[in-house]
Amino acid sequence: MSRTIERWYPLVCGLPVGALAGCVLSRFLGTSSNEVKDLFTVVLNVCAIVAGFLGTALSVLLTIENRPVIKDLKDAGCYVPLLSYLLSAVRWSFAVVVASTCGLLLYPRFHARGQEAFLIVWFAGAVVTSLACWRVIQLFKEVVQASGEARRIESGKVEW
Repeated sequence: MSRTIERWYPLVCGLPVGALAGCVLSRFLGTSSNEVKDLFTVVLNVCAIVAGFLGTALSVLLTIENRPVIKDLKDAGCYVPLLSYLLSAVRWSFAVVVASTCGLLLYPRFHARGQEAFLIVWFAGAVVTSLACWRVIQLFKEVVQASGEARRIESGKVEW
């Protein structure tokens, strides 16, 4: 996947898909305040954990700059994008935590149109967050696979 697509697909795909999901949920499934409250609570917890985990991963990557794995990441041109994508995923996760908290506190007070609009925006943010996290996972997978392949080639254990 090109870096341009890799960089933008969470937003370009996540916003419309999430908005559509929020629209379908709010218009056609008719969610009650209790169901939505439970959804906000679950997503808030998951996103808070994800933000903490990714923030820790980001800080670890920044502190082990002289390690071979970081050299491999830099050589592959993945280090700066990885840091950027990690930071993006942390920001989006934190934004969804804030939005979920607002939803828990304010959603029952909104009128019907306000609830629908809030769910649409909230779902769009949640889907963008999921895709931003997926992007980080995929990049880590590529690095691990490339690193493993390089080691097999160096050790002569490649079967042709």
